[in-house]
Amino acid sequence: MAKITPKEDMASVSFETPLLDEQLAATTLGTYAPNHAIIRLSQDASFWLEENEPTLDRLAVFVHEYAHYLHNFSTTSGIYGFVATLRLLALFINTVDETGKSLGASALSAEASRELAAIVDWRLHLSGSYSQPFDMARMAQTELQVVDVSRHAATIDLSVQTLSIHRVSITLAKASDPTIAGSFFLGTHVLMEGLAWEIERILFASQGADSGMLDSRFPTWPYKAPRAIFESIAKHSLSPEQMAQVVLLSLLNTDPGDAFIAIADIFLGNALSESPDQIIERLRDVTLKELNSIKSAMIKSLTIETDRFSSKPTIHRGLKAMMKWAIEFLEVRSGDAFFELNTIRAADRDDLVEMFKKFPPCPIIQETGPHSQDLELFFIADRDPDHQIVNDLGVTQSLLHFASAHTNMRGIVPTPQAREGLCTFSGVCKLPLTVSSPEVCRRRPWESFAPQEGTGCWYASGVRLARSVKSNSSQ
Repeated sequence: MAKITPKEDMASVSFETPLLDEQLAATTLGTYAPNHAIIRLSQDASFWLEENEPTLDRLAVFVHEYAHYLHNFSTTSGIYGFVATLRLLALFINTVDETGKSLGASALSAEASRELAAIVDWRLHLSGSYSQPFDMARMAQTELQVVDVSRHAATIDLSVQTLSIHRVSITLAKASDPTIAGSFFLGTHVLMEGLAWEIERILFASQGADSGMLDSRFPTWPYKAPRAIFESIAKHSLSPEQMAQVVLLSLLNTDPGDAFIAIADIFLGNALSESPDQIIERLRDVTLKELNSIKSAMIKSLTIETDRFSSKPTIHRGLKAMMKWAIEFLEVRSGDAFFELNTIRAADRDDLVEMFKKFPPCPIIQETGPHSQDLELFFIADRDPDHQIVNDLGVTQSLLHFASAHTNMRGIVPTPQAREGLCTFSGVCKLPLTVSSPEVCRRRPWESFAPQEGTGCWYASGVRLARSVKSNSSQ
């Protein structure tokens, strides 16, 4: 674990040395795990490694993933996505037996099963589709056209409230060949990826750099889909900053997909009477008023869902730390809808450093070498992170991974059907299990838990605390 102080001298950022050559651009430069709050950066793409030249490209990779974290915990749809994840986590825990294995949804009562179905539906509504409606690998954004927009009004009956939602299905087609077409649900996944791409473009423009290479390395899906959809409906092209503002306004809504289409319709109907900036300013004022009217309810929801885990102090503390991020970001967002865009656009590197200091990123897993074990967990901060909070977050994020591996679009599956995958902290963790049983860490990290042992890695601790039969061991 390490601390990295935000680079004060960002005037050293180089615009001349290209980072993203064809070979590197084909690799994953960085990732963010939604609602788990973990950023992962590749070695060559990292802005923060001392041996790497601090290029604008490398800064853009970090800003892209930082934007995902920021929008997860500072927008209405992002925060409610986290709330839905916590509700699902609470149900999942009730399926885990003393051996650390989930029995699946069959372990839930009829009432809990209905709640599970509602939460899964809510999460789908918020996130929308992940898969592209057809193969866009070799298609330019300008080749796409919207051929149909369908709005589906529905209600989701949760145990604590009934939600009225408006889900949006969009049919896209290739303009030159309408037989190549497909439909998908528009939600936070596509919108947030598009927003992060636009933010990288704003960053390049703010530094007077050519974004041509940046644009060419991003595929149309999902990054350019929001712009393609907007331009097809609104018959209007916006600057990167204006497009980012439109997407942000959509995310400050409980129906993000529907809000995005509604804004495009407003542009179509008002383009002759108002400038894009005038339309955005008017919509911003309305949106901020609505956000401030529901802010206390959002904080209350966060508190209720976090306090469900009060009997498990480690998890409770970890979730409260994450809730604190959301509350702090929400307070800023409710006064300035576009606060991060204003900082990036200002082309003031000192302000960018101050934003990283004021709103530190979530924990970052950094690749430091060519081998799978060459990883380090670090935090961007002016002082060493509190070891208690680091431990609490690690256990909590491991538990979130454990639950995620057991959930799909139909609900909760038993452990034999869980998705195999790498432990979140595989490579960062240096415990003996990583050497004696590497396949556990790489494929089935929940098997790191041994019922007869009272301690273990973060993942084992997360599984131990997930068990529905209360353990006598210390939490």
